Amino acid sequence: IAPPTPAGVYLHIHGGAGSDVMEQDGVRVVGRFLPHHGVTSYLPTTVTAPVDKTLSALDRIADSIERCDDRGARPRGIHLEGPFLSHARRGVHPEKDLLKPSVQIFTRFWEAARGHIRMMTIAPELDGALELIAEAASRGVLMSLGHSDASMDSARRAIEAGARHATHTFNAMRPLDHRSPGI
Repeated sequence: IAPPTPAGVYLHIHGGAGSDVMEQDGVRVVGRFLPHHGVTSYLPTTVTAPVDKTLSALDRIADSIERCDDRGARPRGIHLEGPFLSHARRGVHPEKDLLKPSVQIFTRFWEAARGHIRMMTIAPELDGALELIAEAASRGVLMSLGHSDASMDSARRAIEAGARHATHTFNAMRPLDHRSPGI
């Protein structure tokens, strides 16, 4: 497999060099690996996990962001991918850990991350998603639609609520159809 094309900034990366950013020392290891492939900054990206594991990971990643050394790519914030994803389009995200979108749960994540969540992937068709999109966007989070079975109408409502990005475009979402284009 070819190394990633030099891009400067990666918005979505779960790990590298044998490390997962949600595990102890993962952000440091990944940060030291990425410059060898032209990456200078990145958003360490979570995967859906039990709430307590996610809270611990967010706290560790926030520590890494706040004490970032200059010997690698800089973590510029956190990309929260899940747990507010579609069961039908979850991909590798464990079904048992998917949650209904909730401002209350997001606030717990936000506090654990000490405000470092910069991007969040969400399925906009889920009950509670539009409220969460609006709340997170008001805090400066780039809201990204993904891992979703949303219709075009659901996607439009999410954009009106503050969504501005898509994760895994044409992958982990409803297939493009001429009469029902989805996201």
